[in-house]
Amino acid sequence: MENISRKIRRLVTYYTRLCGSRDPVAIAQFAGIGIHICSLGEIAGNYMLLKRKRWILINDSIDKDSPFFRVVVAHELGHALLHRTE
Repeated sequence: MENISRKIRRLVTYYTRLCGSRDPVAIAQFAGIGIHICSLGEIAGNYMLLKRKRWILINDSIDKDSPFFRVVVAHELGHALLHRTE
């Protein structure tokens, strides 16, 4: 069985080739995954599958220009790509 770090490297390489960027926001947009900024309390981010549409929810307290924003998007993107329905 393929370990998680190898799977992630393979996905990053695949999407970098397809959309021309390693940016998790660009990859999410290319893959048709919506990004919504909303109030989540103490939670930084969340992934949801809602009516067969994939969504990444980001806490509105995180500045869009901060590196942490991209880290949270990348983390939730991993959930969206690696186990879509969980």
